[in-house]
Formats: sequence, structure tokens, C-alpha cells
Amino acid sequence: MLDLKNKTLDNFKAVLFDLDGTLIDSERIHALSIRKILKRENLDISASKIENDFLGLPDNFVYEKIYIEKCYPFKKSPLIQTEHDFVSLKNSYCIEFIETMDEEHFQELLQKNLYSFLETLKSKSLKCGVVSASESEVVQSTLKRANILHFFDSVTPRLSNGPNKPHPYPYQMAMKKLKVLPSETLIFEDSPTGLKAAKSSGAVVIKVENFI
Repeated sequence: MLDLKNKTLDNFKAVLFDLDGTLIDSERIHALSIRKILKRENLDISASKIENDFLGLPDNFVYEKIYIEKCYPFKKSPLIQTEHDFVSLKNSYCIEFIETMDEEHFQELLQKNLYSFLETLKSKSLKCGVVSASESEVVQSTLKRANILHFFDSVTPRLSNGPNKPHPYPYQMAMKKLKVLPSETLIFEDSPTGLKAAKSSGAVVIKVENFI
């Protein structure tokens, strides 16, 4: 559940959110997509292990760990040859899971108070933004399926022209877009990578512990 943890909104002009694990419990969708890729490589790794191994990491880091560092033992030459191959295939699987999941199960992935919380923020004229390590097409697909895209004044997906989390740059760029200072910004994050980026940005940060 999204919780202000005794902080008042009166001191802020903007609220930024991570996506995966913060607004939506979609880490499992990413893990299932990676598992589907690995099964093509004759690697049978559980989704829970994949989720634990790569929690909050951007796709390029995941690719490096699997295909460069070979954190999982390949039995033969891998089919995926480039980072682009990996990211494109993973994104297609993620979008497939998002778009084909039945409504009841999809709603179960969302924070329980998500809509009312976002409505409260907008009623107070706060600017809202999403800052994600996921690719643009996955972020857009998720926000549209959740019917919350209209709440956000800025959407920042994984960047191709700058450093990504754990670097603070994505959050700094979002604040620049929204024309707010770090001291005027509240960030909700869940993963170690995202929390490092958020705290380094100078904003006030609330850690999202779990989904309730």
C-alpha cells in the first residue's frame, strides 16, 4: 500500500514513482518473460530465482549478467547474440503477458489504494511522474492497461541517451521536466537500485516495503 509514513504533502510540488514493484507488482511479469527466453536456451530457471537475482535491475544489466558474465551455465552456444536481441524479445513477452492477463489477476497486481492515492495527489495540484528502468513500450503498455496514464505529467522510461538507475540522472531529468527542485519532490521507490538513484537525486524518498 502506498503510505506517506507521517509525511505531509504540503511541502511538495511533485511526486515521482518507480513503476515495477512500486505502482504495480510486475517484477514477476519481467521474471516470467526472462524465464521464457531462458527456456529457449535450454535453461530451466524458476521465475522466483530470476526475480530475486535481478530485482530492480535495468535490462542491459540483466543481459550482461546472463550473457556476458554467464551467471547461469549454458549447455551450448546461446541463441541471443546481442543486448538488442534480448531486450526486444523480453519486451515482446512482457507486453504479451500484460495485454493477455485477465482483468481480475491484473488488478491484483496493482497497489490496493492506487487510484484513490493518485486522485488525492491530483486534487492537491501536485505534479506526478513515473521514472522506470523498463523500456518505453513496456511502461506505456502497463500504464494504459492499468488506466492510470492520465494521472502523470511526465513518464521517463529507461534512457538510451544517458545513465539509468542506480544513477540519479533519470530522477534529475524528471524533476527538470516538471520544473521542481529536489527539496520539492517526493519519490516512492522499492528496489535497492531505485532507492540509491532516488536518494542520490536529493529528493525526499519513501521506501515501498510491499504490496498489501
